[in-house]
Amino acid sequence: MLLLPAKIGSFTLTRRIRASGVAETYAGVLDDPPGVGVRVHKLVQSLTESSAMMPAVRARVGDLRGVQHKSLERVHDLVEEEGSAFIITSGPGTLSLQAMLDHCRATDTALPKTVFLQLASQICSALEALHNVNAAHSGRTHVLHLGITPRAVRLTSDQRVILGDYGWIRSPTLLPLGGATSPVMPRMEFLAPEQTYPDKPLGPETDIFAIGS
Repeated sequence: MLLLPAKIGSFTLTRRIRASGVAETYAGVLDDPPGVGVRVHKLVQSLTESSAMMPAVRARVGDLRGVQHKSLERVHDLVEEEGSAFIITSGPGTLSLQAMLDHCRATDTALPKTVFLQLASQICSALEALHNVNAAHSGRTHVLHLGITPRAVRLTSDQRVILGDYGWIRSPTLLPLGGATSPVMPRMEFLAPEQTYPDKPLGPETDIFAIGS
């Protein structure tokens, strides 16, 4: 874990948000434009040191940098410095669907059906926009999300959905040392079965599986 605040290249990490089997996520600010808030995902060392997997991560970030849509989190850059790798995405100022669901459970209340339908419609629209982007860097037909969980669905103050927290690799189970053995367990229940096999083809239906989980 880094001692914060930590200046790295053109950005400064200010606060640790959480960790997963693939990356630690931090809130940060850019030097240029000065003070702009971002999310910074520090990839786990076993992934950064993998000569077999990092080329796929670089291609993945290249694909996602081409995604520009109001309902999709922007991916800005991949910074590799002193043996570490950081993926910079748009800032965190939104509430996650996971937090909303946690509140409903804590207060024993149900999510109103109208809210549920509105969220589902916006999530599907965001996925459609993402899947319509050609994954030129990785040589695939579609850009996929690969990491849909309630935490990946964020809600703005004007009730818009922002879909983010992309999966940086096809599955944490394929990490060199086994992502599932990380001290922080990934959300395995949302993975489509084909994601856990390196030779199985992936498509838009892979993300749709996560929505139905």
